[in-house]
Amino acid sequence: MARSDETLAPAKPDTHGLESYRRLIELQKQMIELSQQYEQSKRERDALREEVARVVARQIRTRRGVRHRFRRTVHRIFGFLRPSISFNAVRPAKSTPVARPTQI
Repeated sequence: MARSDETLAPAKPDTHGLESYRRLIELQKQMIELSQQYEQSKRERDALREEVARVVARQIRTRRGVRHRFRRTVHRIFGFLRPSISFNAVRPAKSTPVARPTQI
């Protein structure tokens, strides 16, 4: 009986070895998947960072003083009440010299 126990004993580590190998392969697959997710999230992070930088730069360029913001707000609120007369229509046009025909 002791002899049969000795022959079965080495069989268990081989089975355990295959299980460890399978577990190792699964862990490697998970590592590959996680590294791909990391790279994707890094690309998305960089894209968001660039978008935020563009928005902030745009806001800084358009940010003006209190007077400008007040005028812009008043125009937005009451702009539709203002008569639509262009500045050029109110101002008289410059007279341009006109060549007069010569009499013969």
